[in-house]
Amino acid sequence: MSVGAELYIEVLTAAAGGVGAVSRHGLSLVAGLRSHSVLLLINVVGSLLLGLVLGLIHADGSSNLALLAVAGFCGGFTTFSSFALQVREAHRQRSVRHAGLLVSAHLILCTAAAAIGWRLVT
Repeated sequence: MSVGAELYIEVLTAAAGGVGAVSRHGLSLVAGLRSHSVLLLINVVGSLLLGLVLGLIHADGSSNLALLAVAGFCGGFTTFSSFALQVREAHRQRSVRHAGLLVSAHLILCTAAAAIGWRLVT
């Protein structure tokens, strides 16, 4: 692939990341910026999209689509740093149990969503 084509893909990936971040911010504003359920919803939907895209890539082998969708949109849409902050705040304000529930919900639901996305297209 030429340098120009690689640069074009990188610019599109950055744009897709921006669209993902703006989408996450918009959804957060609609439902409340610090809502644990909103962040969980965002990460589950992002994981489902990740599974769908990776399943499609597995079927046709398009690595450019992977970069745009996974690193770009899904990377901008989902957020590990906000999740980590919410877990820390839950631990500090409520209890270890509540923080553990947040971690468990994210791990189980996001992993399941990615697997479902994969299975839907493969």
